[in-house]
Amino acid sequence: MNIREMIEAGSAKTGNQKALAQYLGLHEKALTEAKGGRRGLPIDACGKLAELIGADRWEVVSASELQTEKDPAKRAYFAPFVRGSAHAVSIALLAIVTICVTAPTETQAAQRFDQTRTVLTTNYAT
Repeated sequence: MNIREMIEAGSAKTGNQKALAQYLGLHEKALTEAKGGRRGLPIDACGKLAELIGADRWEVVSASELQTEKDPAKRAYFAPFVRGSAHAVSIALLAIVTICVTAPTETQAAQRFDQTRTVLTTNYAT
């Protein structure tokens, strides 16, 4: 569920978007901008919204952060907390498994370093 859907669920519970904005302690414009993807919600409003719609607080905070966050590492951190982002979780797990499987052991890394150093010193020594 993304923040837009969460705001819509909150609006349905309070009657309308204006009532939801009042419940969250926000101006209606701030809620409209969050719903439209132009900004996130303050963390306290995320907590109140989570309680209202029966969602996990981290899910709402993460959905709000994903609205505007540009840093891929931060987006990857928040994505697993948002239900419906199973695809993102799958990609993150695949990346972790790939790194673990393809990363050399400490001994292999040391051997490759020594081989590279030998090649470099041999090529540049003459």
